[in-house]
Amino acid sequence: MSDIAFFPSLSITQNVVVDAANSLTVPPAAAITAGSTWNSAGAGTSTLGIVGIQVSIWANQNCTIYVDQSPDGTNWDCTDVIDYWSVGAGNGWTIQAINSYVRVRVKNIGTASATAVRLQTCLCPVVEAVPRSLDRDGNFRTSVNELISGCTNNHVEIGPQGQMKVAEQNRLIGAQFSGDTLDTNFWSTTGTTGTGGAGVTLSNGKIELNTGSTANATARLSSVRIARYVANICNMFRTQCKFVAVTGANTRRIGAYDDNNGYFFEQTFDGASTTTLKVVARLGGSDVNSVASGLFNGEVGTTYVLPVDSVQTMEIYWMNRKAYFVVDDTLIHTMEGVTAPLVATSHLPIRAECINTGSNTANNLFNTRVMAINRMGPLETDSMYKNIVGATGAGGTNLKLGPGKLHRIVLNHVSVNGLSVTIYDNTTAAAPIIATMPMDSGSSLPVSLEYGCPFFNGLTIVTVGATTNITVIYE
Repeated sequence: MSDIAFFPSLSITQNVVVDAANSLTVPPAAAITAGSTWNSAGAGTSTLGIVGIQVSIWANQNCTIYVDQSPDGTNWDCTDVIDYWSVGAGNGWTIQAINSYVRVRVKNIGTASATAVRLQTCLCPVVEAVPRSLDRDGNFRTSVNELISGCTNNHVEIGPQGQMKVAEQNRLIGAQFSGDTLDTNFWSTTGTTGTGGAGVTLSNGKIELNTGSTANATARLSSVRIARYVANICNMFRTQCKFVAVTGANTRRIGAYDDNNGYFFEQTFDGASTTTLKVVARLGGSDVNSVASGLFNGEVGTTYVLPVDSVQTMEIYWMNRKAYFVVDDTLIHTMEGVTAPLVATSHLPIRAECINTGSNTANNLFNTRVMAINRMGPLETDSMYKNIVGATGAGGTNLKLGPGKLHRIVLNHVSVNGLSVTIYDNTTAAAPIIATMPMDSGSSLPVSLEYGCPFFNGLTIVTVGATTNITVIYE
């Protein structure tokens, strides 16, 4: 039995009022010219005693509606932004009132003047329970926030047949460090300089880069291989590292980079009092895009300070135009190559460095537990082929500049002793060599030799013998 049965005289009056100050009709009001905003200096209307703000609009131009709320009618601290598209019918939205004043602005984002507009704002004491904030399309943020946001504030896309665009992660290079022995098949300490303890050590699954006591020493760890970048697919560097306290002037870097190109985090200490965190894009050997804390544009504002002696998870995502720098799932900066590329090549290795500067002789260190680069997409792309007939000469046949993957070589016809095929991971017939295949005498049927191995510098094939006939399948 409902409560109304016990209180037959109980009634609720919904006193909805039109907010004239935040409503507009064009005409008779003047048209909103393209690019201009109506009510940009509005004083606002009190929302005390109000729960919901209902805004509806019809216009003959695309518009952006801003619903501003303020505690004092002066400082508009909270704004909901909604896009209206004129190709459809009118639309409306309900927004929770959370401050004492409301102001509604309309910006004409169309290409011509908005000569027909009907905007109405109603203030409601009682409304249905909805989230305070809607997205720009008027949808509930709370229902889809994990899909449309994330640390880089990007949208999950839906394909033309209604399928969600998703991608699996595939590790390209790097590894979890394990035990006490550094695997030099995958990691190199080339570039480490200095004595008195300078070097790179692995102990209990932790890499430690020590500068030792030599002035201006460098401790460096790099991956032997590079991570191939595939057009229109994001690559991601990820590490867990610890920026311990340092003594004297020092610079520490970690990311996906080498001497010439790449992206990395950099922390510098001037030896006196100032520690600065930077995010850097290196192009052609110069750090032309270096942004220091105080100028960041991320989720936490312009300044970000790394905790001392605490392990952070640091990530860098890069594509053709943008790079995102993330610390502990917080986006601290987005870098964009608007007029020029951020890097000359997106095929990048892993590197970490601890470098003393200013004649500093203190033994400083830098720790990391894991470094890897993943592709946010399929491990393989569609392959191509090349048929090579006869001897190529000493220079061979170059099949690709830069990294790729050798899938297989098909020996279509071999009939004379003395034939051979040599495969180079290079743009010319120079080391490193992937394989050399001498052929036995006698006739053979076609044979497919599976390789399935990546190459990093290029792919060149040298064949010897006039009757050689091979097909190379690669990407």
